[in-house]
Amino acid sequence: MHDAGFITINLLQENEYALIEIIDTGIGMSQETIEKLGTPFYSLKERGTGIGLTVCFNIIEKFKGKIKVSSKENEGSIFRIYLPIWQSENE
Repeated sequence: MHDAGFITINLLQENEYALIEIIDTGIGMSQETIEKLGTPFYSLKERGTGIGLTVCFNIIEKFKGKIKVSSKENEGSIFRIYLPIWQSENE
């Protein structure tokens, strides 16, 4: 991310999901890069292993959630994490 960039985190409710938005003003990603996110051993970092986002995607999936990513090169990225809101049987 740029030295003067920002990260914003929002927590919202969208229907039956808790929505966590992580928004940055970094360098952004191409559509090709977005499509490869979560692929084991795919990394854009020199020293990255490429398993961090794979683990994240798998955890979210195990909790019956989903991750949506949107990005524009040279503008930033938005990661939207949807997790179902648990409700007790008494509600």
